[in-house]
Amino acid sequence: MEKDESIMQYASQEVINLSISLPPGKLDRNYKKHILDSIRSKYEHTCIQKYGYVLKVVKIKQICSHSIASLVPNATFNVDTYMLTFFPKIGMNFKITIDLIVSHGIFIQRNKIRIIIPLVSMEGWRLQKEFSGQHLVHSGSSSRLVKGDMVDIVLAEIRFDKDGFSCIGNLTTA
Repeated sequence: MEKDESIMQYASQEVINLSISLPPGKLDRNYKKHILDSIRSKYEHTCIQKYGYVLKVVKIKQICSHSIASLVPNATFNVDTYMLTFFPKIGMNFKITIDLIVSHGIFIQRNKIRIIIPLVSMEGWRLQKEFSGQHLVHSGSSSRLVKGDMVDIVLAEIRFDKDGFSCIGNLTTA
């Protein structure tokens, strides 16, 4: 996400309630730090269906409750946590870097968010293969797109899979 700053305009801070367990060795005077470290380790750079991609775990708002399990001596904490998230939505426009040009179109992946811009939706563009690789050429102009170019896109479809978001986008510039 870091290399496409325009995505950050859609980031928001959410309060997310989660449960996290700590082993007995982490139940010392720094237990709040251990809880925060565990939450960061488990949730940063992952997707939560309801909230989107977790860019950053900011801080703990409050510990709502806690309990100690009877079979396993871990302590479980129910915690409200401030998180910076990005939730892809239909109609979002942003500038993003092309990761790959394939026979079906443009492919972009930012951690757990995958975006394909189908070639069939890219009016006037055609795939051109050369020894050095593939690129797209626009028939109405001399425009050319290669891996690493920045393009303006709009999200048209979004689906949540078990570990991330799969999106279909459209180019907004030619």
